Amino acid sequence: LSAGLRRWEAGGAEAQETVSALSPWRYTPEGAAALAWGLSRVAPGRAPARLWEALEADAARRMGAFPPRALALLLWARAAEGRGGGGSGDDLLFTALEAEAPRIASDALLIDCAMVLWALAKRRRRPPPGLVLPWVQRSRALLERHPACARRVATGAQGAPAASGGSRGGAATVGPATAAGAAAVALPSALMLWSLGRLGFHPGSPWLRAFFTATAGGQLLGSCTPRQLAMLLWGLAALREAPPAGWMREWRAAWGRAGAAGASDAADQAMVRAALRALR
Repeated sequence: LSAGLRRWEAGGAEAQETVSALSPWRYTPEGAAALAWGLSRVAPGRAPARLWEALEADAARRMGAFPPRALALLLWARAAEGRGGGGSGDDLLFTALEAEAPRIASDALLIDCAMVLWALAKRRRRPPPGLVLPWVQRSRALLERHPACARRVATGAQGAPAASGGSRGGAATVGPATAAGAAAVALPSALMLWSLGRLGFHPGSPWLRAFFTATAGGQLLGSCTPRQLAMLLWGLAALREAPPAGWMREWRAAWGRAGAAGASDAADQAMVRAALRALR
């Protein structure tokens, strides 16, 4: 990919061969998404605009064939390239996505939902609710499958944390068998809350209830990086949702450990300070 872009930059006949080789129509949807991802990671800011435009037009035309992960990679990559400022290509892509979002989201994993929401949040134009809602609904369904949520249902929600302001009884304990699952939820949860906060899209009390229950007991929070901890709290503050008291204690403990280890940077600390001020 890098060699191809060097030939493009050199111009001449080789540049035309490079454009032909990278034409999106040559690829499956998964291949086109991988190409977009590679462009954003290997050569950020170097790919010709018309190649991105071709990728976007091809994705809009074949949107019905895109599986969730391929779509998430494509949207993430173009957002990372700063290609969210509107224009005909942007409009065409997201009009096609809005029509297909309910179907595509129905098979998405939690990280797919998070990546799509992040890409929507990075656009300069606020998306319509119909474009956001399918990913919120799917992520809620996935959070509710977390073992901690299943235990909450089985016990009649006794001891489960409330969606906002205080907690009902003690926090539900996530058993050791779910520790790996908690770590897998950490990144998408941070991305989703930050994105929803930036979009100003409240996911609703049932979504928050599922989120707080899935993260109860501190296992998810203990798995988070300082940046993820900051994004979680900032997202809740942006949504004007005070966390349950037990959840907040676990968050503070995790943040304290990160600070003691010197793992947080100035950007993380600034995000946390702003969130704590908003939550007072």
